Amino acid sequence: MSALNLKLKKKSVLFHLLIWFLPFALLVIASAVYLYKSEEQREFIAQSLSENAKISLAKGAVEQTLEGIYSDTYLVAQNLSLQELIANKSSGLTWRFLHDLRLISQSRKHYDEISWIDETGMERARVHFNGHHTNLIPEEKLTNKSTADYFTRTLGLNAGEIYVSPHDLDAESAELARKHILRIATPVVDINGYKHGVIVFNYPSEILVQKFISSAPTGDEHAMLVNRDGYYLEKSPGVETLSNPPYPDTQSIANSKPVAWQHIGGHTQGQFMTADGLWTFASIYPASITPSKRVAYSADFNATQNLDWKVVRHIPRAQLLSRTKVLGERLIPVSTLLLGLIFFSSLKHARTHVRAQLAETDLRIAATAFESEESMIITDSRGIILKVNQVFTATTGYTSEEAVGKTPSLLKTDRHSAEFYHEMWRQIKQTGKWQGEIWDKRKNGEIYPKLLNIYAVKSKNGVVTHYVGSYTDLTERKMAEEKIISLAFYDTLTGLPNRRLLLDRLNYALASGLRTGKNGALLFIDLDKFKTLNDTLGHDIGDLLLKQVAHRLKACVREIDTVARIGGDEFVVMLEDLNIESVEAAAQTEVIGEKILAALRMPYQLLTNEFHSSVSIGISLFSNNGQSQDEPLKQADIAMYQAKKSGRNKLRFFDQRMQDTISSRANLEAELRKALANEQLQLHYQIQVDSAHQTIGAEVLLRWIHPVNGIISPAQFVPVAEETGLILPIGLWVLETACAQLKKWQDNPATAQLILAINVSARQFHQNGFATEVRSVIERHDINPALLKLELTEGMLLNNLDDTIATMRSLQEFGVQFSLDDFGTGYSSLQYLKRLPLAQLKIDQSFVRDLATGYNDQAIVRTIIAMAHSLNLNVIAEGVETEIQRQILLKNQCSHFQGYLFGKPMPIEQFESLLSSDSTAAACI
Repeated sequence: MSALNLKLKKKSVLFHLLIWFLPFALLVIASAVYLYKSEEQREFIAQSLSENAKISLAKGAVEQTLEGIYSDTYLVAQNLSLQELIANKSSGLTWRFLHDLRLISQSRKHYDEISWIDETGMERARVHFNGHHTNLIPEEKLTNKSTADYFTRTLGLNAGEIYVSPHDLDAESAELARKHILRIATPVVDINGYKHGVIVFNYPSEILVQKFISSAPTGDEHAMLVNRDGYYLEKSPGVETLSNPPYPDTQSIANSKPVAWQHIGGHTQGQFMTADGLWTFASIYPASITPSKRVAYSADFNATQNLDWKVVRHIPRAQLLSRTKVLGERLIPVSTLLLGLIFFSSLKHARTHVRAQLAETDLRIAATAFESEESMIITDSRGIILKVNQVFTATTGYTSEEAVGKTPSLLKTDRHSAEFYHEMWRQIKQTGKWQGEIWDKRKNGEIYPKLLNIYAVKSKNGVVTHYVGSYTDLTERKMAEEKIISLAFYDTLTGLPNRRLLLDRLNYALASGLRTGKNGALLFIDLDKFKTLNDTLGHDIGDLLLKQVAHRLKACVREIDTVARIGGDEFVVMLEDLNIESVEAAAQTEVIGEKILAALRMPYQLLTNEFHSSVSIGISLFSNNGQSQDEPLKQADIAMYQAKKSGRNKLRFFDQRMQDTISSRANLEAELRKALANEQLQLHYQIQVDSAHQTIGAEVLLRWIHPVNGIISPAQFVPVAEETGLILPIGLWVLETACAQLKKWQDNPATAQLILAINVSARQFHQNGFATEVRSVIERHDINPALLKLELTEGMLLNNLDDTIATMRSLQEFGVQFSLDDFGTGYSSLQYLKRLPLAQLKIDQSFVRDLATGYNDQAIVRTIIAMAHSLNLNVIAEGVETEIQRQILLKNQCSHFQGYLFGKPMPIEQFESLLSSDSTAAACI
């Protein structure tokens, strides 16, 4: 082509380029400007409305918080434990009130301290919350607040009135040092109108700000809480880069933003624009607090007694139109790109072709990378990161600048093996894509799950040029799955563990039994006539009954036990950590079973219907014998059906022998309760003599003459009486009967000096008022107290020795004698023996039985007798059955005897007949 033609072609191309390019260029520019302005106006309106909504939420959050504090203050002042403490002046009630304060502090978690200051200004109770736990302040750390301004102001208020202190640093408490706090206080008034001090709540204002900030979360905008003079009370991070509170007086919105303060300080609420950006503010007015409740108020309250604080939100101009700015930043390259495409499309030149190819590549990458709104990452064929989107930055914490140029290995964790990654890349090379769950690491080190998709981007020739990765954060989904799994172990109606969780815990309990040797028990519980309730009142009412049954069952057992609903109207209670002995474990289980029967027999209020129900309970014990988890459950089920067959509203043990034992024990208790009223108890008297065979008295022994079973041994019924408390009325009856007998003998010269010895149980001796009871019985029968001897065992003297000695001395001063029974068989100690006001030691029959042949027994008896004489105590030996035994005892200076050699225990008629016969000692022999 000639130089002329080339020049003409260039001019022609330039002419046609201008004709075609300029209109489109102007259209593109005009469209971009229109879009930018429209978006700017729309975003400003949206931000304004959003800020008004956020300021309303923030204002409401602060006001509701203040109202809640006022309400808590008033409720604590009316606390029942506090009112009882005021009325009764009991130190024990102080702990109940402290417990209530601790519950309030622990449940609210935002009061630094709650205290009660009495009318003298002295702190009586104070609790402190350290951010995790509530601590009771020891009494020695309680201080006098009589000079505190808030105390004197609050004490002058009437009942129900609230005092709010100025917002200031706390200078009184080491725990609250350098904290801005509010003090809210109210007087404590009893039912008669007398004041008993004040209740004071210390509330950190930083929590108040957290309340309003969390109610309307901030992004780049700033949130502040200021007082009437514009000084910062609290603020969100980043406001003027101030340090932590307290803030210097020079750092205030009035000083730093005077133009804005002219609007804020002169109005109660509003919104306006300045060169700094958009401002929105509102004053705080707690609506539910009437003026009568705020007679005393601080400088932070204005003349109308409304809290004169302002919540302020500010969006800097740079952030106000951030989205519009982003749009503008995007419009510029898009417009430039369009203009460039239009321009270069007019050129038939090699550079146009090259640039067209580059544009095509860019468009293909962009189309692939941004097809999804998920987190995106683009690498070249070597795996070097070229581009990431904003979702990637938000998810991982890495900015685009930090990620570009690196490889995706910066997200890698140790949770996957090298084989895992090898297989992943094999699939990518083979199929061009891969999908799967993978664990990656955020910038802060947190490991999280995600669903990852990797696509290979290829050229027209099939050569991989780029890789595009997109993924979804699975953290919330994993948490939801865990919640679903958790729900799978609990009954949705009652909230109790279901059958699956019960079996898991039963497996654990069986394994634990193998280690510890302790027993456990299953109580299979079935509601009687539940189907009738469903058929007559409907399943909704039936569900209400099941919920109430579940609640009552949980109240009947310990925290370590399990209450489960395994279906329909069937419940199972699993008891753990029972006694090693099966009989005792069965007794423990029966007590809980009877408790459940009683609780579930109580009437149920089901909406407007009062319903009476009962249950049948089957019990199976399990221990360390290698049982499977199904075996005790089946046994309890069988026992439950036995309970139903026996008439419902009953419990049955699977083991018949154990059932028989427990039934026998229960029958014995029931019969024993009737024995005293039906005069089935009798006193038998066993004679006691001296060395000359002269009668000196007798020991009173209790016998139970049952109308069907005959004589029941004390070894059988006395332990039951001790356990059930029946020993107290029985012991009193024995005392009354013995004293009445002494009164009868008192009128006969032959028996006037006889001494009766009665046994006293530990429970009877240690009951309150025992000494008073004994003196009352002696005085009522008008007998000589010296003729009554109380026999005590060594075991009952070990606990509360000082109280025991005091009781014994009280009765000794009255004239009653004491004998130490079974001496030498227990915890014989000279230390307590020398302190006890005893008159006699009784040598146990276990030492007397083999006295004739046992040298050790002889040595023990000689020692006991010598020790007793050295302590000025007389000695009596029981269980003397042969003359040889008597002679040995007599030779060792023991002159008082009791045993079959002289007479067996006998009813009073036979005993008196024995006394009246000639030559009593010879007759006894």
